[in-house]
Amino acid sequence: RDETEPFDIETLTLNVTTQTATVYGNIGLSDRIDVGAAVPFARLDISGARNKTYDPTGESAARLGRTLLQARASAEALGFADIAVRSKVRLTPAGSPGAVAAGVEVRLPTGRDEDLLGAGELAMRFQGLASAETGRTTLHGNFTLGTGGLGREISYGGAVAVAATPQFTIVGEVLARRIAGVQRITEVIAPHPRINGVDTLRLRFDE
Repeated sequence: RDETEPFDIETLTLNVTTQTATVYGNIGLSDRIDVGAAVPFARLDISGARNKTYDPTGESAARLGRTLLQARASAEALGFADIAVRSKVRLTPAGSPGAVAAGVEVRLPTGRDEDLLGAGELAMRFQGLASAETGRTTLHGNFTLGTGGLGREISYGGAVAVAATPQFTIVGEVLARRIAGVQRITEVIAPHPRINGVDTLRLRFDE
C-alpha cells in the first residue's frame, strides 16, 4: 500500500476474429407487405494468453519487470448464427410523396450460445420507418425497439441524400444504438486474503 504503482500485474489478452456469410431472401406478398429472412453462417476464432508481470515499474533489481506466460489457449467455432425472420407493411398509399412503414423482426436462437455464435434466446424487434422525397432531396428515418437476445434495445437513424448533379449525389447518415442489460466491467479493490498491507485490484462484471 506504500507503493505508487502495482508490483504484480496479471493481464489477459484475447484476439477474436469472426467471418460471416449471410444469405438473404425477400418476397413481396402484395404491393404493401413483404416478408424475408436472413440466414447467417459464422466462423469464430479466439486466441488468448494470460501473463504475469512482476514490478512493472522496474524498480526491483531482482525482478526488473519480467513478464511470465501463465497460460495460452485457442478455440474455433463454426455454424449457424441466429436466423432472422422479418416482415414489413407499408402504411401509406402508393403514389404519395412520402412513405411510412411498420416492421417486425424475430431472431431465432439457432446459434450455439456456448460457442458465442448466438444470443441463446429469442429476440424481437419492432420497427418504424419513414421516407420522403422533395425535388433532389430524399430523407429517411427509422426507429427500432427490441427485446430479448442481448437485452432491451433502442436504436434510431436518419439519412439524407441530395442529388447535386445528375452524376453526383451527397449522402449523410447518423445511427445510434443502445442496449440495456449488457454487463459493464468495473474495478474492485479489496485487501489481499493472506498478505497484510497488500490490496488486490480486479475487474468484474456488474450484476
